[in-house]
Amino acid sequence: MKNNMGEGRIKFNNKLEESTQKDIEMRVKSLKEAIVWMFVGMRDRVRNGEYDLIIGEDASGRIPTLVIKKVIDAAYGDKFFHPKTVFFAGRSNQEEVLEFMLKNEIHSEKRVLVVTDAIFSGSSIMGIITALKKQGMAFDVATLGSNSGIKEWIESFSSGKVFVGFKDHVPLVYEQREMSGVRKTTGDLHSESYVKMTENSQGQKVVDYTREQIDELAGDLITELLPKL
Repeated sequence: MKNNMGEGRIKFNNKLEESTQKDIEMRVKSLKEAIVWMFVGMRDRVRNGEYDLIIGEDASGRIPTLVIKKVIDAAYGDKFFHPKTVFFAGRSNQEEVLEFMLKNEIHSEKRVLVVTDAIFSGSSIMGIITALKKQGMAFDVATLGSNSGIKEWIESFSSGKVFVGFKDHVPLVYEQREMSGVRKTTGDLHSESYVKMTENSQGQKVVDYTREQIDELAGDLITELLPKL
């Protein structure tokens, strides 16, 4: 995958500078077109209230998950029960995912939507989707970007659909743990608070401003997409 839209990480200062705010705004707004394309594919599923559980893949998959959850909730209104949302760290062990879901009675009677920011080989979500398959749960995957060919492989594995924003594209929120507010460690089931781990008080301002931008993007998408849903 190539990232043709820019690189780099959020920079911290004692004050959240205008340049940092603009960087966050640009990264979040850059997701809009990809999410619109995902909802084009998911339209019938959402219209019929098929998703009753959303699983977000941490860490940077948290941002598109929060946006998509807000849009689906708005589309469901009072017609359907709003889907529960749970997060697992990328590359989670399937047995640990399965155990956690069973212990906490996390189950789908309809269909699960697994949300991530980018799929390269599929290994980041393999533990999650394998656990879902073992439980006999129907599921789809929504990703901002993916490598060519991976969509077909996952669909053959799951018998569900994979909704891709852009092929061969790395979204600008990829690996932006400062914005997502969480950081994952390989082998962990759940991510941890990035701000608490780094003891960076400035980091909370980045997280808060990112959440404001997520709300703004979700509002724009709701206005644009709801008439079509």
